Amino acid sequence: MNKTATISALTFLLATTVLWGAVITVDNKINSPGQYTDLQAAIDAASDGDTIYVSGSETNYGSITLVKRLTLFGAGYKPDKELPLSSKIGSISFSEDALNFLSSDGSKIIGFEIQGSIYANGFDDIEIRRNYCYASADYAPIGLSPNSSGWIIENNLIDRDRFGRSINVGNASSLIINNNIFDGYIFSSNQPSVVITNNISLRDGDAFSSISNAVISNNIFYRAAPQGCSQSFFNNNLTYLTSNDALPYGDNVGSGNLVGVDPQFVTFPPAGDLFSFDYDFHLQAGSPAIGAGTDGTDIGAYGGASPIRIGGEPSLPQIKSMIIDNVLAPEGTMHIEATAKKQD
Repeated sequence: MNKTATISALTFLLATTVLWGAVITVDNKINSPGQYTDLQAAIDAASDGDTIYVSGSETNYGSITLVKRLTLFGAGYKPDKELPLSSKIGSISFSEDALNFLSSDGSKIIGFEIQGSIYANGFDDIEIRRNYCYASADYAPIGLSPNSSGWIIENNLIDRDRFGRSINVGNASSLIINNNIFDGYIFSSNQPSVVITNNISLRDGDAFSSISNAVISNNIFYRAAPQGCSQSFFNNNLTYLTSNDALPYGDNVGSGNLVGVDPQFVTFPPAGDLFSFDYDFHLQAGSPAIGAGTDGTDIGAYGGASPIRIGGEPSLPQIKSMIIDNVLAPEGTMHIEATAKKQD
């Protein structure tokens, strides 16, 4: 449940510091109140296991490289607040400092507008949550390697590169892709430990390429044909307006699929269009996808254990508005009142 409270700015800052332990703040706006204005400098100064808060800004913070385990929180890609500035960054690379026995394994990237690619070669247990990911060059917005494992890609909007790719799985293992909205395809995996569940796939073309041995459940394929898979399990998915709605097909198996059935989105893109914030992918009352998932929740990105929340705000308190007394007597007391809200 969302909780709204009116608290002082000081109480808010103390509460978040105690809650999350070692915290570094970054804000590149003029007259910044952050400890750093440069995000990479903050990352370089952080210790393994620290948390970095990155304020929303009109200015992109640039591309970054992580060589230690860090949690990065942005303000969201479309935050619901009085000054709705997103936290924008470029490409993200994961690396290590072998000399000091440091690695970016276990890092978390939450609540950003990512205007480049996320890439990892051999780094594990990375979490990519509540981001808007889109590549501006010839690379998939998210790219892994065969040496990576244990990733969670959840609650993101994932655009495509110019070749139509959203995620290059790269034969990574133990990968969970859940509750995202895509307008590109997922490709290159033959690992039996890849689970793709409760997503919405939007594109005129195939949703997959060179995928095998995956578990694919509770997804909505809207114009995106669930083709490009072999020896995979398709359970309780829904297809509509695709070039080939059939499930399962070929040597794939599965049951409970709704084939060629309108999901009845609240508002939806016309033919030939892709994702827009003007569309509402919640299900209308009476939709056949309601309660039709393998777990008894809805099929699509709003079902399952982690329903998507458009906006990308992280699950921590954020100041939504602030009132500051504009008249202050010498040696007087300034009254600051802030309204904060915690997203689920």
